[in-house]
Amino acid sequence: MKNLLPNNEVARLEALHQYQILDTTPEEAFDDLTRLAAQICETPIALISLVDANRLWFKSKLGVDLTELSLDVKFCLLATQKRDILIIPDTLADEQFAVNQIVNASPYIRFYAGVPLITAQGYVLGTICVLDHVPRQLNQKQIDALQVLSHQVVTQLELRRSLIELTRTSAERQQPEEFLRRMLKSSADCINLLDLEGRLLSLNTQGLLALEIDDFTPYKNSSWLEFWQETDREAVYATLATAKAGAVGKFQGYCPTAKGKPKWWDVVVTPIMDAKGKPEQLLVIARDITERKQAEEERDRFFNLSLNLMCIVGVDGYFKRLNPAWSKILGFTQAELLAKPYIEFVHPEDRAATISEAQKIAIGRETIGFENRYLCKDGSYKWLLWNTVRFAEQELLYSVAHDITERKQAEEELHEMRVALENAVEGISRLDTQGRYISVNRAYASNFGCQPEDMIGMEWQLTVHPEERENMMAAYQYMLTNDKVEVETRGMRKDGSVYYKQSVMVSAYDKQQKFSGHYCFTKDVTERKQTEEQLRYQACHDALTGLPNRFLFIDRVDHAIKRAKRQKDYLFAVLFLDLDRFKVVNDSLGHIIGDQLLVAIATG
Repeated sequence: MKNLLPNNEVARLEALHQYQILDTTPEEAFDDLTRLAAQICETPIALISLVDANRLWFKSKLGVDLTELSLDVKFCLLATQKRDILIIPDTLADEQFAVNQIVNASPYIRFYAGVPLITAQGYVLGTICVLDHVPRQLNQKQIDALQVLSHQVVTQLELRRSLIELTRTSAERQQPEEFLRRMLKSSADCINLLDLEGRLLSLNTQGLLALEIDDFTPYKNSSWLEFWQETDREAVYATLATAKAGAVGKFQGYCPTAKGKPKWWDVVVTPIMDAKGKPEQLLVIARDITERKQAEEERDRFFNLSLNLMCIVGVDGYFKRLNPAWSKILGFTQAELLAKPYIEFVHPEDRAATISEAQKIAIGRETIGFENRYLCKDGSYKWLLWNTVRFAEQELLYSVAHDITERKQAEEELHEMRVALENAVEGISRLDTQGRYISVNRAYASNFGCQPEDMIGMEWQLTVHPEERENMMAAYQYMLTNDKVEVETRGMRKDGSVYYKQSVMVSAYDKQQKFSGHYCFTKDVTERKQTEEQLRYQACHDALTGLPNRFLFIDRVDHAIKRAKRQKDYLFAVLFLDLDRFKVVNDSLGHIIGDQLLVAIATG
């Protein structure tokens, strides 16, 4: 059971022993509290148990003859570890307790509810608990009453310790208020003693320091109510009334120091009973929670100002708190979002995945990077990216969602563009600064005669005819200066065949505007080039004989004349041949024979 004991076990045991209560005889004040607990909760058994080093010892018991149990029983240990009320409706239905010795044997416990006894210094001394032989539940009023009784037990312990000290020192017996102040001097909390009219009788040293009071005299017998701001006085008045009626009152409020320093306090007001069990004075324990409040306010500012969608979700599937970004992004009011289970706002196609993710969170896994679509009031959907963590003790999920709708749309557009580029008729490629292919579409790879993946890492020179590489390099240099160049060259396929291609090269830059390579857009123009060559041939040659015609002759003579003008030492000659009686050949033998004769003479 050592793993159930607190980390400060040595200090806790020392605090328990200071009360000098272990193994003492029954006392009416404590027996009254167990009797009241049993009556309120309608149970046959009630106990005030104290956790010693190796046992659970009962200061007061009702309905059982036991005086102590071993720590193996666990009920009270779990309540002290939890530092909050522990309720086990049916012990046989709980695998932790189904084999417990007091469940399967006398007194055959089937129900347990216990509240820890916590001192002002934070030490858990034990519990006040109620038990039954049959399964059952407590209502909220019974739970509240049991918690109040736990404060009463602690108060009785404090009073008992004070009484022991009073009997030990006669001088302190004559000055009980001064003695009480010394007793409370070491407390880290602000502890006040009030009369039943709410007048301040004493204030411990820590309280004087916390409230920046240099001299208590002006404050003695002043109204404690007046210390608090107007907005808190209704709560203060109600708390005092509760304590005067014999119960424990609580509230949180704002009370600045005597020098105006802002302070927030968590206050518990407990009645101090006289010998007849009636409230005689009021003990006020106020804990400074200013740092916590400031942290909460800072958290709330962050929560409310965040552009991300932040929320707290219950395990029941409903939003418990939402920041304003939800209404701004989705268009629904807070009330509309809180009124329905969150799954109803999830796109129908995403609900199964969302429920599956929620089930993973329920068993302790964090959600990082989960994506789904949420309904907007106008009927559209927003893509959200979720990070979620579960706090099991609070049964709450804390989530942050980022609107990634624009990113999703960009990804979709990029995908569509990638598909379009992959299936484009023209060849498209991306090269790095060293002239190696980074990406290639199908058309580009098809021009080269391979698959796109085969070209990744290849140098562009392998795709160009060796005689064209110098011209292509010159075009590349032009692109580096002017960002773009267009050029027609002969390409070399993987199988060694040659084709004509028209290329456009465009420089590429990264986000820092640093040159990162270039894009190359190509088109196979072999058919066009062949057509152009055919047309050029037909324009310069006779259609019947295939011999150069007058147009080509004049063009060649013109080029020769221009060259002779540029180069003074360049000479050329023109030779004319006249075929006598050629018409006789055409007329007698036919034009085909005539054409053949012309070809033989021209090429002979």
